[in-house]
Amino acid sequence: MSGAALISWFAFAWAACAALLAGGAIFSRMALHSVAVLDGLLSEENEDDKLDLVQSRTALLTKSLLAVVAFIGAIIALGIALDIALNWALGEGGILGSGGRSVGWELLAGSLGALPPWIRFSRRNARLDFSPLSVLLHRIAFDHPNLSWRLFKRDLKGRGDIPSRPDFLLITGLARSGTTSMLNHISRVERFDSLSYANLPFLLAPNLWRRLYNPAQGEAVERSHKDGVLIHHRSVEALEEYFFKVITRDGFIHEDRLVPHDISSKQAEDYLDYQRLVRSGPEKIYLAKNNNALLRYPSLRRLNNDFRAVILFRHPLFHAASLLSKHLQYGKLHIKDPFVNEMMDWLGHHEFGLRHKPMAWPGTTAGASAELPTGLPTTLDYWLEVWIEYHGQLLAIDDTCCLWVDYANFCARPSQVIEQVLAPWGEKWDFEKIAAFDNTREIKQQHNPALLQRALQLYTELQEKSMAQRHVN
Repeated sequence: MSGAALISWFAFAWAACAALLAGGAIFSRMALHSVAVLDGLLSEENEDDKLDLVQSRTALLTKSLLAVVAFIGAIIALGIALDIALNWALGEGGILGSGGRSVGWELLAGSLGALPPWIRFSRRNARLDFSPLSVLLHRIAFDHPNLSWRLFKRDLKGRGDIPSRPDFLLITGLARSGTTSMLNHISRVERFDSLSYANLPFLLAPNLWRRLYNPAQGEAVERSHKDGVLIHHRSVEALEEYFFKVITRDGFIHEDRLVPHDISSKQAEDYLDYQRLVRSGPEKIYLAKNNNALLRYPSLRRLNNDFRAVILFRHPLFHAASLLSKHLQYGKLHIKDPFVNEMMDWLGHHEFGLRHKPMAWPGTTAGASAELPTGLPTTLDYWLEVWIEYHGQLLAIDDTCCLWVDYANFCARPSQVIEQVLAPWGEKWDFEKIAAFDNTREIKQQHNPALLQRALQLYTELQEKSMAQRHVN
């Protein structure tokens, strides 16, 4: 290899590194605009609206393509300029002075010079826990619902051997009520299948995605809640809400609130079909954790009396304090790492943080004063109002096939509670006895005694329901 070719290699390497680090967004934008055109073509809207959508997205793609062409031209020009300058300084011929003798070396130099930035581009970012390439893949998957739905239909074609089962298990409750702990324990029972982090980002086509990405469990780390719960690549999680976002086109998500919505019979059938994609065999039971389930629970129950729900509730003061703490924590995290905020939007998690959206119910419930909580979410009173609104609505549901679980009882008698959950399927809790744990916490924030009193009245009603079921069992 000549000195000129070696110098050229360094020239093109630095040019490619600088270009990709500075202009990676340009390439990502072109990729996203390309997929957006495909997503528009897959839209099921009327032809006029579809045509307008595709035309507008094609215009954006054209602009991004021109930007990429211009950028590549600038990269080549920079590499040649560096090559000429370095070789001139050292008295070598460089590209223009090589007479074509080192063209092969120059092409090799350009190829090898592109490797360092692409390695950098594909590596995990320590702050984000996602590489830029992974971020791009998540945006391709989550920002294009028509593509997701088409992949969902395609994935279903290979699941003819797994019939629908209406007797799935739903774990729900207001966030921070113990639903994650319950999910993690129940998921250890072999008969249940649930969505996991391994299904990200193509949540609506888990089997198609598994052919390309099927990670091992990996090292467990504490989740972003910083609550002692360890997660790994195959940890189960509340991920099914993206399905409801797609089938409703985010119809229940408003700028400042989440609103109740009815599920149609066709959407209920699609939901059971989606569960078929997650279940690995006919005998398997779909297991889901969904803290938004109350928004659609009445219609879901009218259409299906067979599914079972575990509804967790928690002492209102401890619960409100936990929600406040997580809201403040995630507010800081979302500022530090905006991609976490983006992920929570995609997954329909608006429980706390910068994109917090409370559930808003029509009229008033349980003496609550308004559809939305008053005051600021940085106060304990705000979260007490959230608690009152949610549980007032919860007490009004048809609780057929529901198990009411007091989080305090779950903490004190975890194994017995899990056995109660599993009883309808004849499953036994044959794992080691789970140690009891304490769910109380020190409350330092001031709060309105009248609000707490209203909340405690609802809490007593919930406890009565739970104790009545424990007495029967």
